[in-house]
Amino acid sequence: MSDMSAKKKANKIEDFSDPALEADLKATLEAELASQAKKNIPQIFRNELCVKANQFIHKYPDGKLFLIEQDQTDSSITILLQL
Repeated sequence: MSDMSAKKKANKIEDFSDPALEADLKATLEAELASQAKKNIPQIFRNELCVKANQFIHKYPDGKLFLIEQDQTDSSITILLQL
């Protein structure tokens, strides 16, 4: 890696470590998560229980967790397990 490309990469990392930007992004994320919670929209993520590419964890605002599988042809969801 040349000195020039290393410097550009370092500058990009510094751009994201700005405390004001970080605070703004955090506030935006918290507002969006609160909005989704009011609509009962789950947070969706993957963990070690998701053994297939189409399996996800749905975490609802009331704390309920489900391991789901999404059909790749029509996006329908099958609940495999309540955690």
